Amino acid sequence: MGGARVGLDIGATKILGVVVAGDGTVLAQAREQTVAGPDGVLASAGTVLERLAEAIDGPLPPDVGVGVPGIVDRRRGAVKHAVNLGLGGDWFPLAERIGARAGALRHLGASPAQGHFGTGPAQGRVGTGPAQGRVGAGPPRVTLENDLNAATWGAHVLSGADDLAYVSLGTGLAAGFVLDGVLRRGAHGAAGEIGHVPVDPAGALCSCGQKGCLELVASGSAASAAWPSRDVPPAEALFAAAAAGARGVVVVGGAGGGPGRRQGPRRARSGQAGGQSGSIPMELAVSQKVSLLTCQPVEVRTMIAFPA
Repeated sequence: MGGARVGLDIGATKILGVVVAGDGTVLAQAREQTVAGPDGVLASAGTVLERLAEAIDGPLPPDVGVGVPGIVDRRRGAVKHAVNLGLGGDWFPLAERIGARAGALRHLGASPAQGHFGTGPAQGRVGTGPAQGRVGAGPPRVTLENDLNAATWGAHVLSGADDLAYVSLGTGLAAGFVLDGVLRRGAHGAAGEIGHVPVDPAGALCSCGQKGCLELVASGSAASAAWPSRDVPPAEALFAAAAAGARGVVVVGGAGGGPGRRQGPRRARSGQAGGQSGSIPMELAVSQKVSLLTCQPVEVRTMIAFPA
C-alpha cells in the first residue's frame, strides 16, 4: 500500500475514518458514534482505527490526517474550544494521543484477538511479547487540522477555484476560506468559527457559554429541529423542500435571483417530515461558491425563514 494514508473526520455526532491509496482509491471506511469528552473522543477514534485495520487486514499506513472542529494549533497538534466535542479552553494534544493509538495498531496489526484499545487481555501489551516489531514498524505521522479548513482545501483542489467560501451545516456551523489560492486560517486559527458569533443577545444559551450564537439557528442541528427528516440529511431536505415550494418555508433570494428578490412566501405545515406541530422561528442563511456535493463552481444566496 505504497503512499496509502489514513483520514479521520471527527465530528460531534460521528467519527468517519478512511484508508486511501496513493491514487485516491478508497480502500476501507469505518464509522463510529462520537462520545463527547477527551476520553470519549479518543475511545471513539480508537474504535474507528481498529475497524480500518481489520478492514485492510494489516497494519495501518503511517500517515494519518485528522480533521476536528475547534481552534487548532497545527504545530503542536492540539485543539481547544471544540465545545460540541466536550473539549474546552485548554489545549488538548489530540495528534499525540491519536498517534499513540494508531502506533499500537501498527505494531499489533489488526487481529481482534489482541484486544481493543485499553480493553481485553491485550491491555498494556503494546511493544511487548511476540507481536513486538512484527508489522508496521515505525511511529505514525499525525497531522491535525480544523475540519472545515481541511474540507475547504479539498474543495479548492477539486474545483480549481482560487477564491471560495465553504460553509458546513453539521452539528454546529463553521466555514473555511481560500483567497488567492491560500487557505486563510486567521491570526489565531479561528477565521471560520462563525457558528459562535452571537446574533441574538436574548437568545438561547449556547454550549460555548454565550447566548444567541448563530449555530443555534443556522446549523444542521437547528435545521433538524425545524425540519426533521428520516431519510436524508435535514439541511438537504430543507433546501429541497424550499426548492419544491413546500408550504411552511419562506425563501428569500436564490440562485440567479439576487439576495434581495423574494421567492415566496410559501406557507406550510411545520415539521411535515417528522409529524411535529406548530412552527419554529428560524432563519438559515447560506452563501457559498462551491457546491458541497459536486465541487462545481456555483453561486448560491438563499435565506430560508420559518415564520414564528
